[in-house]
Amino acid sequence: YVGNPKAAAAAPTADKGEEASFSYDLYALLIHRGSATGGHYFAYIKNSKDGKWYCFDDSHVSAISDADVKKMMEHPDVAEAREKAEEAKRKAHEEETRKAMAAATTTNNTADTEEGGESAIPPPPGTGISLPPPPGAKLPAPPLSTAKTTKTTKKEELAKGKDAEKKSGERKKYKRPFAHPSANAYMVMYQRRDKGGDQIDNDKGSSDLKAFLEEHKLGEFEAAFSKAGVTMDILKKTKKDGGDDAAADDEFWKSLSAKCGLKPGHLSKLKYAVEKLSSSENEGGEEIEEALRKEIEQENAKWHEKFKEWKRQQEMIEANVFFGGDYVRISMHKSKTVEAAVKNAISQHLELNKDEDMKRMLQDVKLSNIRLREYDGLKKRGTRPIQPMSFTLEKAEVKKHQALFLEVKKDGEEFEEYIPDQMQLALMTYDKKTDKITGPSFVEVDEKGARGSQLRNNVAKLWKMKSSRIVLMCQDPITGPKIIEDTVGLEFLKIRDGSQVFAEVCDEGTTHTDCAKPALLEKFERDKYILVVAFNDPRDNDKKPPKKKLEQGGGASTPGAAAAAAVPPPPLAGGPGGLVPPPPGAGGLPPPPVATAGEGTAMLGAHAPHEYQTHNIEFDTRKTLGEFREALAKQLGLDKEAFKIRKMRYGPELKETKKTLNLYNFAPPCAIWLDMGAPLKSGEYILKLHGDLGERTKNEKKKKDGGGDGKDAKERKLEAKALERFAFLSDIKLQGGMSMLQVKQEIGKIWKPDAGGPPSAQYMRVRELKGEKLGILFVDDKTLKKNKPGLQDFEAIVVQRTAVPEVTTSNTLLLNVYQWYPDLGKLGDPVEMAFGKHWKLPKLQETLAKLGGGTIPAEEVKVVKPMKWQLKDETQIPLLKWNMRKLNKNSKIGSAPWRARSGDNILFKDGRIPEKIEKQPDILPTGISQPGPEPGGIKILSLEEIEERERRIEEAEKKYREDAEKKKAEGTAPDGPPPPPSMPPPAV
Repeated sequence: YVGNPKAAAAAPTADKGEEASFSYDLYALLIHRGSATGGHYFAYIKNSKDGKWYCFDDSHVSAISDADVKKMMEHPDVAEAREKAEEAKRKAHEEETRKAMAAATTTNNTADTEEGGESAIPPPPGTGISLPPPPGAKLPAPPLSTAKTTKTTKKEELAKGKDAEKKSGERKKYKRPFAHPSANAYMVMYQRRDKGGDQIDNDKGSSDLKAFLEEHKLGEFEAAFSKAGVTMDILKKTKKDGGDDAAADDEFWKSLSAKCGLKPGHLSKLKYAVEKLSSSENEGGEEIEEALRKEIEQENAKWHEKFKEWKRQQEMIEANVFFGGDYVRISMHKSKTVEAAVKNAISQHLELNKDEDMKRMLQDVKLSNIRLREYDGLKKRGTRPIQPMSFTLEKAEVKKHQALFLEVKKDGEEFEEYIPDQMQLALMTYDKKTDKITGPSFVEVDEKGARGSQLRNNVAKLWKMKSSRIVLMCQDPITGPKIIEDTVGLEFLKIRDGSQVFAEVCDEGTTHTDCAKPALLEKFERDKYILVVAFNDPRDNDKKPPKKKLEQGGGASTPGAAAAAAVPPPPLAGGPGGLVPPPPGAGGLPPPPVATAGEGTAMLGAHAPHEYQTHNIEFDTRKTLGEFREALAKQLGLDKEAFKIRKMRYGPELKETKKTLNLYNFAPPCAIWLDMGAPLKSGEYILKLHGDLGERTKNEKKKKDGGGDGKDAKERKLEAKALERFAFLSDIKLQGGMSMLQVKQEIGKIWKPDAGGPPSAQYMRVRELKGEKLGILFVDDKTLKKNKPGLQDFEAIVVQRTAVPEVTTSNTLLLNVYQWYPDLGKLGDPVEMAFGKHWKLPKLQETLAKLGGGTIPAEEVKVVKPMKWQLKDETQIPLLKWNMRKLNKNSKIGSAPWRARSGDNILFKDGRIPEKIEKQPDILPTGISQPGPEPGGIKILSLEEIEERERRIEEAEKKYREDAEKKKAEGTAPDGPPPPPSMPPPAV
C-alpha cells in the first residue's frame, strides 16, 4: 500500500498490542523488467550510512533520488491523480500568462502611441514566462508573423483531437509506464523499528523481549521479567558493561535468577542466547575485513586496466590496404592523420611485397601522386577517396576492418573524379580487323534512371570521339545479345553495377543507327558455338604436376592472406590514361592489342580444373569428335591414333568419331583428359571381367569376416580376398555387335579350363555385376549391345560355370533350385538353373530328376514354388502343398498358377519317400464341398457371415478328427482322401 492512501485505509489493520508500536522502513527493491519468457533484473538499495538510494544494474552502480524510488512504487491511481493535478496547474499557469500578455500588449500599444518608449518585464528566475506587468509598464508589440501557411500534418491533427477530447471533459485513459511495478515483477524488503525509533536487527530474529524469550523457549518467564523491570536493553547493556569483569557478571545473573525464579538449566540457556546475540551484533558492526577490502581493490584495479585497454582498442582503426595484388594490415589510432596511414601502408608494402616493379613504383612516387581510396569487394572497384591528407582517420570516416587501396598516378595526370551514386560497368572493346574482344576498361553511369544515351556519351567522352559512331550491346543470359538503344533504361536491360557492356566503333562516315546488324552481333552468333577446352599433355601424365602460381601474388604475411587472395585486386591507377584502351581506328590511335587464346580464357569461362590440364584449344562444338581429335593431334604434335580422349580422368572413352561435341554435352567451363594408347573404335567397349567362384559356405563366410583368430589385419585381408566369390580376371575389349557365342569364346581365351574356367562356351553364363550382386542375364539370342543398350566402358561382367550345358534366350528364367530330403529332414544347397518360361511340367520334372543324380523317376518328382520366408523354417517344408493338385501335364513354369520370374525359388523331392513329420490335411472332411466362384463376381461377406464360416470349418475339422481316431481304434482306415470342403467364397 505504499503511496496509496485509499488502499491503505481499506486494508486490514494489525491487532492492538505490541505490533502496533512498530513501523517499517523500505531499504531495498528487487525488480524484474520484462515478461515470464525473459527480461532483466536490477535492484534499488538504500545505504544505511548516508541514507541515499543506489541502482545496481549488472556491473553498473549509480545514485538515484528518492523521487525515482517513489515513482517506481507509485500506484497507478495515485500517478493518474498526480498527473492530472500537474496538468491542471500547468493549464492555469498558461491561462494566467496568456491573459497577462494580452493586457501587456494593449497597454504597450497605447503607451507607444503617446511616448514611443518600451519597457520589458523580466521573467522570474528559472522560467521563460513573463509576469503580469505592473501599472504603467510598456511592452513591445508582438512581431508580425512571417511564417508561410502550411498544410496541417497528421501528427498535428492527432494532437488537436487529443486537446479537444481533454476540453470536452472526457476521462483520459491512464497508460502505465513500462518501468512501473504493476507491469513488472518485484520484491520489496523492509526493516522494522521499535516504538522509540531504534532499528531492530531482522537478521537475528525479533529484538523485543517477548519474542526473544519465545524464540529460546523461555516464554514462561516473560511475566517474571516484566515484574522485575528487566528489558532487552538491560540484558544487552549489562553484558556490554560487564566486559571482562567476571565478578560483576556473575552477580548480575544471580540477582536475575533470584528475582525471576530461573533454574540452572534455564539460566545457562539465557546466558548462551544473550552472549550469541551480543557477538552477532559486534560482528555485524564490521563492514568489510581489511584483507577482503584489499582483494576487492586489486580486482577493481585489474578491471580498470582491462577497461582502459578495451577503450584504447575501440579507438584503434584496423584496415587492409591493397596495392598491386597484395595487401598489408595497418593498425593506427583514430587521431592519426590520413597521411600517416598512407606512409605506414607504403613502408609495410616496401618490406613485404615481393614484386620488384611494385616496390620501385612506391619508392619513386611522390606523396602528392598517391591517395587512399575505399575498395568495395562486392562491386570489385574503388569508391570514396580518403582525403584530404591532413584529416584524422576519424574525421575522414575510416571504419574498422575496412578494405582500402593505394591509387597512384603519374605527374601531369589527374586522379579519377569520384561521383557518388554511380555504378561502374566493364567496357569490352571489339575490333573488326582482328575479330577480337579486349578489355575490360571501366565506365560509370548513374545508378538509377540511366539510359543508353548517357552510357554512349560517357563512352564517347572516355574514347574522345563522337558518340554517334559507337554501337553498344549487352549479353542477356536467356535471350542472348541485345543492342542498347538510347531511349531504353539500363535497369530494363538488367544492367547493374559490375555488368559487362560491349562496344564497337562504326566505320568513318556512318552512325550507329546505320548499322542494322553490327559486326559485333555477328561475332556473338558465331562465338556461341566456340568453346575453350582445357586439356593435358598425355606424355606428361607420369610426371609431377607443375606448381600453381598465386593469383594475387605473394607477400601477404597475415592470417587473412588466403581469404584475401580470392578478392580481385583493385586498379593501380584511376586516371583516364592508365586503364582505358584506345578505341580501334579512332583518331589515328593505335589499335588495341590482339588477345590470344589463353588471354580469352577468362572471358569465355573456360578453366583448368586439374593441375595437369594446362593447355587450351578453341573449337566449334558443331564439329565432330574426329575433327576435334585431329585438331588436338596437330597442337600436340602426335598421331591422331596415339591417344585416348575422356571427359574425366577415369571416365569412359569418347569414341564415336561422327558424333558432334554438342551431343557430348560440352559446355563451359570445359576440360578433357588425354591418355596415351590406341583409342577404341566406335562400338568397342572395355569391360571388367570377373569369375564366379560359387557361394561361400557359412564357415568360409565367417573366416572371410575375420576377427578372433589371432591373425593380424593384413593376413585376414589376404584371406578375405582369396575367399571372395567374384574374382577379378582382367579387362576385356569387346565389340557391341558381337553375338554372345563370340563373347564367350573371347572370355574362354582369358579364363581357360586349366585355370578353373568353364570347359566350353555351352557351360558359360554371362551376367552383369553390380558391386557384389548379380544383375541381368546376357542371353544367347541377342548381341552384347542389345542385351544392355546403355552399356558403357569399365562396367563389370561375371562368368558363371553351369552344371549342365545350356542355351539361354529371351524366355529363359533363372531359378534357385533346392532339393528336399524327407528322410533326413534337411534342405540341400541352392543351385541356380536356367529354365524356359514355356517349359511344361513333364520337362521340368525330367530336368530336376537329372539334377537329383538320376535316381528319381521323373514321374515321382514332386515340385513346389514356396515363398522366400517359407524357406527359413525347415519344419514347415513338409507341410507345403507337395500333392501338386493344381498342376497338370500342360502347366507351364511362367504361367498360372506359378507365374515364375527370374530369382524365384523352387523345391523338389522324391515322392516315394514319406515325410517324417505328420503333415496337416490339405483338404477338409466330408460334408463340406469345394468352394467355387459364384456367378456375378466375388461376394463380399459381412462380419456375421465370416464368423459363421469359421465356426463351420472348426466343426468339420473336429468331426473329421473324431472319426479318424474312432476308425483307427477299430483297426479300419478311412476309404481314400476325404472330399473337398464345402465353404462359402473367401472374404475380400
